[in-house]
Amino acid sequence: MSNLVDIIKISNIIVADRAREDYADIKDLTEKIRVRGLIQPIAVKELSGGKYLLLAGGRRLAACKRLVMETIPARVFPGDLTEVDEKEVELSENIDRKDLSLHERWKLEKAIHDLYMARAGGPKVSKAPGAPGHSLRDTAKLLGKSHQQIATHVMLATAMEESPEMKQALSRVKTDKDAIKVLRAANKIIEASENRKRVEAGYIPKVHKDLMEAFNIGDAFEGLSSVEDKSINILEIDPPYGIDLLHNKKSQTSAGVQNITTYEEVEESDYSEFIDRLLSIASTKLSEDGWLILWFAVQYYEMIKTAIENHGLIVCRTPGIWVKPQGQTNRPDTLLASCYESFFYARKANSKINKQGMKNTFLYNMVPPQFKVHPAERPIEMIECILQTFANPSSKIKVAVPFCGSGNTLLAAANLGMIGIGWDNSQQYKDAFVQRVVAGKPPNYKSYS
Repeated sequence: MSNLVDIIKISNIIVADRAREDYADIKDLTEKIRVRGLIQPIAVKELSGGKYLLLAGGRRLAACKRLVMETIPARVFPGDLTEVDEKEVELSENIDRKDLSLHERWKLEKAIHDLYMARAGGPKVSKAPGAPGHSLRDTAKLLGKSHQQIATHVMLATAMEESPEMKQALSRVKTDKDAIKVLRAANKIIEASENRKRVEAGYIPKVHKDLMEAFNIGDAFEGLSSVEDKSINILEIDPPYGIDLLHNKKSQTSAGVQNITTYEEVEESDYSEFIDRLLSIASTKLSEDGWLILWFAVQYYEMIKTAIENHGLIVCRTPGIWVKPQGQTNRPDTLLASCYESFFYARKANSKINKQGMKNTFLYNMVPPQFKVHPAERPIEMIECILQTFANPSSKIKVAVPFCGSGNTLLAAANLGMIGIGWDNSQQYKDAFVQRVVAGKPPNYKSYS
């Protein structure tokens, strides 16, 4: 493309819609141009009637207007410049500039890709050499970037174009990685909404529908109270720990993730009464050969053990222990990393362990952060092992799960052919559970891919 540098009138320059939207630090640039003059010309396309279309240099032009300059040095491109050529000029001007925003870069790269694809007659549908059309790989080669980078940027720019809400959400991110997390989280919300619509329309297989209906939105105390007395074979309870989880655990987001602020805690001063009320209901629901599995924070060992005994259950002093290969601590200068969680197992008089001789330790990895939907999520594989330690897998075994959170115990029970029922107040957790349900089927639900 031939071009020449000329001095043109600022009043003759037309500024159309461009990829660059945010002219950051315009005051600083204005002052530099006032002191040193304009070092790098803007780029324009020559139009009829002595007019010019701005191609690149909008920030420089804006600064010169602030200085009430009448003319400006410009690199003038001929009027027969194609739309693709125009975008190429703008891209070449801005692609390596540090002050081009992340979102402007996405928009500009997508515009280049779209224009080249249109000029080539559409997308490339074959990988054969010389195949017609234009692909993301072609755009990546043209811009000197990886195929993954261009694919990601085009996807993000498309999302911003198609949804005002997504544009607003993505406008706050600082990196491609954070943008992908936001996009994935939004897609999960959309998928959850679509899943609910399919359920309401009756388009869900019975095995999935039954599992979805096993996760009830509502109060755990009310739900458990509604269950028939002496009908539950395993009652797995993972109650709030009364330890202010919000300040003891770092929040993880990804459209991982999870938002820890949705986790409901119990005040430490109310915790003893909370546990006593819970066990007063739970103890009446266990069958004569039933087992209680109750996870607890170590500082409440004596209080919870005593409460279990006071409600007529036989509890082992030595708890079951989930041993994790990695530990966690928020105060590494004074505390060792904790790599275990404990649960009491308690029984009625006639209860017998199914897998006799099992150790009280369960060595399992944590759920990978990118797959977690709940801050205190435990792996399905471990829960399966615990369930069949205490009961022989069959459709006669009923598993109740107050505070079911991620719903992984319901999935583990389904894998073993057991019948599960659970309660939780969070629609967010149920939506995530529904996604997992429709993505697989028993006995193949897993936390580890």
